This record gives sequence, structure tokens and C-alpha cells, in this order.
Amino acid sequence: MKINLDLLPYKKTTTLIMKKITSLLMILFTILSFSQENRVKIQNYLDRNKAKFNLTSQDISDWTIESTGNSESTKIDTYWIKQRYQGIEIFNSVSNIWMKNDEVINSTGVFISNVAQKVNTTSPTLSVLNALNKAFESVNQSSSNNQIIETI
Repeated sequence: MKINLDLLPYKKTTTLIMKKITSLLMILFTILSFSQENRVKIQNYLDRNKAKFNLTSQDISDWTIESTGNSESTKIDTYWIKQRYQGIEIFNSVSNIWMKNDEVINSTGVFISNVAQKVNTTSPTLSVLNALNKAFESVNQSSSNNQIIETI
């Protein structure tokens, strides 16, 4: 039996790459499942305390985690969650949720109550260029021939 020595480095490199990819995927799945568990715990907390915060089920059904942080000294994880309505983020409606030992221990924030009754539209009333011109006007700046170059 004859062994082709040219293929041995290729096999070692391929095996090493596959091990790294497998390890990376395992870490990614662990992180994703951990954050999904915390999301469920936050939702359960909001459900249990909606009356206390004067919120409806609809007020707390659509939110997203805006950012996270943690304290090594207190072992508290902080989640800043942003309220949404029909997938649109609501201005100035960020709440802080504190978790320790995988349990929500406190929250503060400004979710808007009865948001469905307060929303008058879910589509913009200004075009992008009109909004830009109004922003320039509000800071006493002149806008000069703005145009949309690319949409995504």
C-alpha cells in the first residue's frame, strides 16, 4: 500500500478547521439559548407585574433587548429593554431589568401604558427628505439639495 504524503497536511488542516467550527457553533448555541431563557424570564416578570405597572398585555407583548451589561462585584445582569408597537420602537420607552442568579430581582422604566389607544399611525407622515429638512430647520441650519442616494 502506498501513502500519498501530499494529502496528510491537508487532512490535518481540515480536521483542525472542523474542530474550530464545531467549537464555535457550540458556544454560539449556548449563548443564544441562555439569552432566550432570560428573555422568557423577563416576559414572565412583565406578565406577573403588568397590573402593578398599569400596563396591558398588549403593552408588554412587543419589546426588544436594546443592550445588556453586568457587574462583576454584585453579579447583577442589567437588561435595557425597549417597548415596541407593531414592531416599531416607541421613543423614550426603555425599561431596566435586573437579574441575579437567573431571576429578575427588580425593574425600573417607562413603558407607555395603553399604547394601542395612543398610537395614531403606524406609517410615517413625513418623507425622509422632509424630516431631514425639518431637522435642519429646528437647529437653524440651511439644508442644501439633499437627496436619497441609496435605499436598503
